Amino acid sequence: MRPRAKSESTRGKRGSAIAEMGPALFVLLVIIFFPMIDLMEVGAGYMMAQSFHDSMLRAIAVSQPTGGTQDPSIQTQATAISNVTNSFAGSGFASFLHVQATDLQVTNVTYLPSAANPTTVQVSTSVSVAPFISIPYFSPVPGLNAPVIFTSTSQRPQEELGKN
Repeated sequence: MRPRAKSESTRGKRGSAIAEMGPALFVLLVIIFFPMIDLMEVGAGYMMAQSFHDSMLRAIAVSQPTGGTQDPSIQTQATAISNVTNSFAGSGFASFLHVQATDLQVTNVTYLPSAANPTTVQVSTSVSVAPFISIPYFSPVPGLNAPVIFTSTSQRPQEELGKN
């Protein structure tokens, strides 16, 4: 009896898994894994931006409006903004997301109906979150290779000028 010769189909299958490993890893890492990490960071950045906005709104609602009679026992609006910004910039969450104090901004503070007799305060904040891993694409894509800017605006009743 003669030994059987290997057919062409079994000869071509050897080593094919190793040859396909490089392109498969490229697709898995560059197109799926790293963008998924960046998008998870964008979600965490959004949560931090909302937390920063809520804290800033509360601090400004209990602070003293700019102008009018000043009471030394109540913190001013500028002090409230500085305290909340420095608190968030120094937190572990901000350092995890690589957010600096310059990325946390209060863009607008409006007292309604007026600063002399406020009943409601409206605050707008903006937070810039840079991607964790910058993925090289041809054009800038926010969240993947360009920062994402979250802007929030809301209002709250002015609280007894911080006396309680």
